[in-house]
Amino acid sequence: MALSVNVLAIVCGIFILFGHNWARWVMVPWMCFHIIISLNSPPKLIAHGVIFSVILYFLFRPQTSGYFQRSKAKPA
Repeated sequence: MALSVNVLAIVCGIFILFGHNWARWVMVPWMCFHIIISLNSPPKLIAHGVIFSVILYFLFRPQTSGYFQRSKAKPA
């Protein structure tokens, strides 16, 4: 299971760099999963919460939407 979660993170990271919108939406439940598994450890919970906030800020701010919209554009 841990290997599949790591592979998912790497694949999503690569596709985020290429501007695929679906990849940033997969990152949200992936980070929620990390927050849930860290509920028993306050330091990990805080760390994952901060990382999740940063990811949300950078992936979903208005300036970033253009970057992810271009992957939907069809070539002429």
